[in-house]
Parts: sequence; structure tokens; C-alpha cells
Amino acid sequence: MYIPILLAVVIVCGIGLAMMTDKQKSAAKEEPKPEVVQRNPFADVPDEKAPERKGGGGGSSKYNFVSKAPEGLANNENWRAALKIAAEGEKLFEEATQAKAAGDTATLNDKGRQAREKLTSAVEMTAVWEEELIEKYGDANLDVREIKRTRSGWIDKMRWLHKSSAL
Repeated sequence: MYIPILLAVVIVCGIGLAMMTDKQKSAAKEEPKPEVVQRNPFADVPDEKAPERKGGGGGSSKYNFVSKAPEGLANNENWRAALKIAAEGEKLFEEATQAKAAGDTATLNDKGRQAREKLTSAVEMTAVWEEELIEKYGDANLDVREIKRTRSGWIDKMRWLHKSSAL
């Protein structure tokens, strides 16, 4: 009973809505649309340019990998003495690492202490010299880099010994 009446109301409302939207569309067609102006927000920003390459191939001496240090830089007397001491320290370091692997704490502590003393001595003997080399020839120099790498290895071993063995 109510379904046919409800259906008739929905149909009448739909027809009314369609007529209203049709009138709105025809009214919208009659009104002129304002022109939309596209504005570039980056108009005042200058165009990008690739960086200019400077002439020559030398560049900064800090980043120049051509060796400028004198030949035989590693033949320094103090450096050779430090290498001998460090070699003894590295041998003791190996013995300490083997003792740690074996669980022998007493040997680890004894060999570790001796190794740390030798390596510390070698590092201290060459610290100022390394800084002077870096200042004079730059850290990009191949000989200076090799010296730095060797000393860094000693320092890494000292750190391991400091963490792994007792004084």
C-alpha cells in the first residue's frame, strides 16, 4: 500500500531535481567564465647553470695524489726504531689474542700488557713526526698515508688490548 505512493514521490522528486540542474546548467552557460591566468611562481628565479670547470689538472695540493714528499720518507731513523718496537708489540699482541681464544686469562693479561707498552711507545715516538708530515706534505701523499695507516693499526691493537686484558 505505501510502496506505490513512496515510489511515486521518489519519481516526482527525481524529475524535479533533473529540471533544477538543467536550469542551473543553462544559466551557467550564459554567464561568461572569468579567464584563469596561470602564474609561474618561479618566474623570478634565475635559470640554473652547470658549475664552471677551472682550467688545469692540478687542483688543490691537499687533494693532489702526486707524491711531493722526498724519496725515502720512511727511512727516518725514529720511524725505523718505532717499527722495530711495534713489531715486537705486534708479536706479543698475536700471543695475547691466541691466549684469549684459548681462555688463558693470565697469559692474555701478561702478553697484553707487554704488547700495549710496546705499541704505546711506538705510537708516542712517531706522533709529532706524523703531524709534521701531514702539515708539510698533506694527508693525500702516498707515503704519509702509508705511515698513517701503519700507526692507525697500532692504535687499533692498543684499543683491543685495553678492552680485552687487565692492566
